Amino acid sequence: MTDPGDRLRQAGLRVTAARLAVLDIVERSPHLPAPDIARLARERLGSLSTQAVYETLRAMTAANLLRSIAPTGSPSRYEARDGDPPTSDQARADRLERVDRLS
Repeated sequence: MTDPGDRLRQAGLRVTAARLAVLDIVERSPHLPAPDIARLARERLGSLSTQAVYETLRAMTAANLLRSIAPTGSPSRYEARDGDPPTSDQARADRLERVDRLS
């Protein structure tokens, strides 16, 4: 995988400590909701507002670095996006499962 800073720059985003932390957290722990990502980022960086995390997630999703998964009745969850994966995510009740594509 390419350097996280390079990926941010290629996506047109500035490289910041918050963006590097959020990207690393989502890559290491996919399917976390924003509050969990914010908590882990604060543990790593010390001080970081929840609003800054939401803005970072929005910017990275818009830049196609992350994918937002919104299961019905649950908060959005985030995963790293590296092209079209060979599997699709299906939300079911309170968990996410990976299933092979049929096509």
